[in-house]
Amino acid sequence: MNEGGFVDSTSSKVRILFADDDDTFRNVLTVVLHEEPSFEVTPVSSGEEAIEQLKDSTFDVVILDYKMGEVSGLNVLQWIHEQKLETPVIMLTSAGSETVAVEAMKLGAYDYVRKESIEVRHFHTLINGVYERYLFRKERKEIERLKLRREKNIAALDMYHETALAFGQVLNNSMTVFNIKLDEYAQELTPYIKEEGKKIFGEAIEDLRQELAVIASGFRSVVDLARMVTRRSSAVRDMEEELPEIILPKVVENNITEEKHTEEKPSI
Repeated sequence: MNEGGFVDSTSSKVRILFADDDDTFRNVLTVVLHEEPSFEVTPVSSGEEAIEQLKDSTFDVVILDYKMGEVSGLNVLQWIHEQKLETPVIMLTSAGSETVAVEAMKLGAYDYVRKESIEVRHFHTLINGVYERYLFRKERKEIERLKLRREKNIAALDMYHETALAFGQVLNNSMTVFNIKLDEYAQELTPYIKEEGKKIFGEAIEDLRQELAVIASGFRSVVDLARMVTRRSSAVRDMEEELPEIILPKVVENNITEEKHTEEKPSI
């Protein structure tokens, strides 16, 4: 992308599918688009061909004439919508076809332009603007997806923390009771043990206490780790909430065809 917010001609080319059943219009506009070094144009003469191309290949921008034989541009756009393809679409309409333009926008078209109003100097800008808008939306969607996944991970850590604390409390209480019972049993059993066995019995009791202490220490480490992770994840979440919202440049989000729609100076 260059400083003006358009596709850089030194980067990979923008693959364009152009469908129009008017041979003269299609051929002339294809020649014009090929003059743009960053464009790679695939022209087709029907809606059926457009769908077949979309099945077999991937495109960055699709340009559709709204009226083409049995399968119109709207039909192709409907198919794109049903297939959940995110490829941005520009619909070519004609005077008096405002209803078609509205329907196209409802089906997900990024923009529309009247064929009799197309000017070469505007059409390159239109395609670049639509493609850049698509890239910004795609990037923003990916950021939102990653943010949602991070939030789910943080929620899972919070749940783990709470579970670890609750289980730790239960374990701590149980071990306290166990130690008390162990002392009581040792005192009750000692009188019944022969002198030569008292030392072994005492050592066994002490070994058991040490093993329990190791278990308790290990679980306390797990709880401490859960606390630390939760604190850090909370700090990251607080930091993200303080970041300002990214505002996309108006040149990208604005519908740049308004000026074209008001002009009636066909150049092709």
